[in-house]
Amino acid sequence: MSTSKANNLSVTGNGSASGGTYDRAKIDGEYSVQGDLTCERLSVMGNLDIEGSLKTERINLCGELKVLGDVAAQSLKAAGSIKVGGNYTAETLSIYGELAVEGSCEAERLDLRGVIAGDMLNAGTIDIRLFFGESKLKEIGGETIAVRRAGMLDWRRLVKPFLTGGEALSAETIEGDNIYLEHTKAAAVRGTNVRIGPGCEIDWLEYRNEYRADPRSSVKHFAKI
Repeated sequence: MSTSKANNLSVTGNGSASGGTYDRAKIDGEYSVQGDLTCERLSVMGNLDIEGSLKTERINLCGELKVLGDVAAQSLKAAGSIKVGGNYTAETLSIYGELAVEGSCEAERLDLRGVIAGDMLNAGTIDIRLFFGESKLKEIGGETIAVRRAGMLDWRRLVKPFLTGGEALSAETIEGDNIYLEHTKAAAVRGTNVRIGPGCEIDWLEYRNEYRADPRSSVKHFAKI
């Protein structure tokens, strides 16, 4: 059942509709929007498919969101999966789960606990804690970049302590001012201050100020520029 009142969209259960413009959109169940959706706030408890683009100020998600086109949102708080067929632009992204963007993802800050995949990630501050699986990006750029494997206190390891923690990130290039990497495989890393933690495989590394590497990682070539 879906209702539209005072220019709000409220859905409970399963259904579909054409796109539109609303003040608020609330989805509880499984819903499909066949077109572009514009709203000030979007709340999803369940699954939402948008066969167009999404423009909103704020997204709160518990479940799965799929957008065929572009997403423009000021903030996102999510526990679940977000898949975007186009580009994603935002100010803040806070995700516990999966983020997959076929185009570029640009934000002021990204905090992710889980898996990320896509073409290009560009953000002022990037904090990625790897688990659930392997992450893959073509390019990563930012002022502060930190990639770590999730710690033993994450709920998944408490529920399934036998898991080996094989999560890792692979990228072609990583560029930033302050970079810290763990369990990352990259063709090229360039930064001002670069620290390489355990489990990394780096083909080429360039730094301007400071560079340190954990002996448990492999850096084939490095140079100060």
